[in-house]
Amino acid sequence: MISCTCRLNAVAQRNCGQVLMLQHLEEQHPGSMKQIAAERKNVLEKALSNTNKTPSIATTKTTNSILIPVVFHFVIDSNAFNSIGGIAGIENRINSQLTVINNDFNAQNADQSKIPTVWKPLFANVGIQFGLATTSPTGNASVGYDLRIVPNGTRYDITNGAKAAKFSASGGIDAWDNTRYLNIWVANLYVASSTALGVTTPPTFPGYSLPELGVTINYLAFGSRTSASQPFIRNIDRGRTLTHELGHYFFLIHTWGDDGGLCPGTGGIDDGIAETPPETDAIFNAPSFPKFDACSPSGNGVMFMNYMDYTDDTAMFLFTNQQAAVMQAELAVGGHSNSLALHPYLADTNFKTIKDVKIYPNPTSDYINIEYNSLQYKLLKVDVVDMQGKRIIQKEEPNISQLDIRGLPSAIYIINCYFEHKVYTQKIRVQ
Repeated sequence: MISCTCRLNAVAQRNCGQVLMLQHLEEQHPGSMKQIAAERKNVLEKALSNTNKTPSIATTKTTNSILIPVVFHFVIDSNAFNSIGGIAGIENRINSQLTVINNDFNAQNADQSKIPTVWKPLFANVGIQFGLATTSPTGNASVGYDLRIVPNGTRYDITNGAKAAKFSASGGIDAWDNTRYLNIWVANLYVASSTALGVTTPPTFPGYSLPELGVTINYLAFGSRTSASQPFIRNIDRGRTLTHELGHYFFLIHTWGDDGGLCPGTGGIDDGIAETPPETDAIFNAPSFPKFDACSPSGNGVMFMNYMDYTDDTAMFLFTNQQAAVMQAELAVGGHSNSLALHPYLADTNFKTIKDVKIYPNPTSDYINIEYNSLQYKLLKVDVVDMQGKRIIQKEEPNISQLDIRGLPSAIYIINCYFEHKVYTQKIRVQ
């Protein structure tokens, strides 16, 4: 389990509770650390064995990216839901977040221009594309995300992988089939007295079942800022937290190796990636190049702009060729996540919602009218769920144009209109 934390203070910065969490894992399952280290060593040896025999992939803009279906599970309270702008805000953040991770994993991020000249040859196109799931595990059309409103003040402890957010029985949302979908939970996270940015549970971690695999990210670190009024953790507003956590999911660790500030040659393990210079500990904020530390006191210094370091979102902008090789190996035949690469038909790389749908009146107390272009769209079914995620009404028939909601308690509900390949979602108020 790999995690990051951040304190909301005057000078907020990315910080990590990884050691605490791994200690917790070791306490629950003695021998876990040794097992994880051995597995990672195998992954690195296999992935990097041929890196000196193949051409650099640094600037390749391949059209044959590995496409992975992604589903986002929002497990947030009503305060968080309202603060990010409700359903429209959720979709805005999903859209911006997908743009960021697809750019970052395909060497298309605009800030690559900031990479120091000496490291430009190491700049990698990882070749992984993330598409919003358009089909659910049951075969129904999907909007690619779901929502459960939890009691106000609910937070999830990352020391156990935010487990409660991942199961409906504990008030969260169950994972979709982890062999076909990459599950990402968005919630209010914490560790000890700090706000947590994210936690990742990759395959093979002992003590964690298949339904727990995936990434959990703080709702205030999810997405990229599109307006000044949006709430984000300070300096963590450009979507790079998920880029970082996805690196963890595909078996990368932090650039300094989480070895307690040691250097190679003095007991330190570093990150096992020769292309990232030795590093004493995490680098924070947005330093200027070159940045030196005890492990790299001269030359080019440390690669603080690597996605696996802890600088601000605006100061990180590359994976290296060897890091890319590790992640690609995880998705190749024999890799832990190979099955995720086998279902591209479940994903849509262009996140869009149907705009020309009208649902009215809103608020209402008896009937809901649904208007849409029936020549352009085929409406398959409609359902209504409450803010706890419970389905209240489901109607499945051709040309649905009206729902009878008489008898529903006064409250806010979510109405989902399932068209072919697209879903239109809107919040309604019943009086």
